Amino acid sequence: IIIFQATFYRIFKKKSTQGFQSVPYVVALFSSILWLYYAMLKKNAMLLITINSFGCAIEMIYIILYITYAPRAPGVSINSVLIEKLYDFIHPIIYML
Repeated sequence: IIIFQATFYRIFKKKSTQGFQSVPYVVALFSSILWLYYAMLKKNAMLLITINSFGCAIEMIYIILYITYAPRAPGVSINSVLIEKLYDFIHPIIYML
């Protein structure tokens, strides 16, 4: 998380993604989601649920910041991009449940 903080401090400061890729953040979010799913299947896994819920929240914040400062096509609003990407993340989770 410390490495991500340094990266996002630079992105936030310069208001640009500067060629950084979003793949590590999406993979980290997917990993946290999978661990949450596993924790839901186990009994007495409150620590797993707590840690990975925090991880999901942090990764979602990072991804929203990334999408906010990523270059986009002219005429595309940030709201439509955020709604589309959030749907892309939530749809597989709902499908797994």
